[in-house]
Amino acid sequence: MIYAEYATEIVTGAKYIGAGLAMGFGAMGAGLGTFRSATAAVIGMARQPSQDGTILRTMLITQAVTESASIFALVVAVLLLFVPLPAITEQNFWFLASAMLGTGLSMGLGAIGSGVGMGMCGSKAVEGVSRHPSAQGDIQFVHLLGSAVAGNPAVFALVVALLIFFQDFSTWPGVAKCMAVLGAGLCTGFGAIGPGIGCGFPGAEACLATAKKTKIKTYNGSNYVDSSSSFTINLCLLLGNKFVVTFHIVATRLRRLKMAEITMAEAVVQGSKFLGAGLCMGLGAIGPGIGEGFVGGKACEGISHQPEHANMLTRTMLIGQAVSESTGIYSLVIALLLMF
Repeated sequence: MIYAEYATEIVTGAKYIGAGLAMGFGAMGAGLGTFRSATAAVIGMARQPSQDGTILRTMLITQAVTESASIFALVVAVLLLFVPLPAITEQNFWFLASAMLGTGLSMGLGAIGSGVGMGMCGSKAVEGVSRHPSAQGDIQFVHLLGSAVAGNPAVFALVVALLIFFQDFSTWPGVAKCMAVLGAGLCTGFGAIGPGIGCGFPGAEACLATAKKTKIKTYNGSNYVDSSSSFTINLCLLLGNKFVVTFHIVATRLRRLKMAEITMAEAVVQGSKFLGAGLCMGLGAIGPGIGEGFVGGKACEGISHQPEHANMLTRTMLIGQAVSESTGIYSLVIALLLMF
């Protein structure tokens, strides 16, 4: 094996880089999200100084929720730094190194969108409370609901990161599998950015609509519809990642039966297909996730102003989202073609 004499150093270095990627990218989204709540709180206090306590309390709650994505990243970074790895051998060290990088990329990149999306919900919740303090309870409920939806992509990223980290490293599965775990991490990491940000749009508008005392069931219904549509993109990236990992578990066993027939060049080409599939699905989910969420946010805003036209606005929203979502489906199709 190439550089086998440096096996321990290579794996250790990959662990450190993976931990840095997980926490570095993971802190980015939360930082970009929490400042929005603080900004809204300052503006709100300037508008209503007598409600400073209520506004401050709401700001702290929303910031605590927004930071949950970075806490996931912190957990993964600590795992990478301190959890002992299996025995490092000349056969498995490249696989271990690839998995450590894939773990960090999955969680780090995956936390960016959720941090931003939850921050968008939080800032509008603080703004709503500053304008209508009497609706604090309702606003906080809608904020927590919207933030939970926006935080789901980070949960997906955490699950995939753990799946990559706790694999069986006892044998050398081949160059293609090393590239596959990187593809899985990039697929989920990049793919979680768009839906995380996108789900923040309808959640934010729902918080403002609650503050305006519109019929809660009406605009919450629109938020649910948009969230389920954004979940479709999440599902695509999760399925794409699942196919990458599952296919390699099966295909690797088949390849072992004819290992002598596979050259290094063939393994690199095969692995490139899976790395390309992960990048295709991950990057391809960013735009549709943000686009669908923006449309859903405007639908919530429209329903808050004209609740009697909720059915028409929701129907138009779904049509527009279906077109935007189609590009994510194209990415999934190409990713599957690359893998199979």
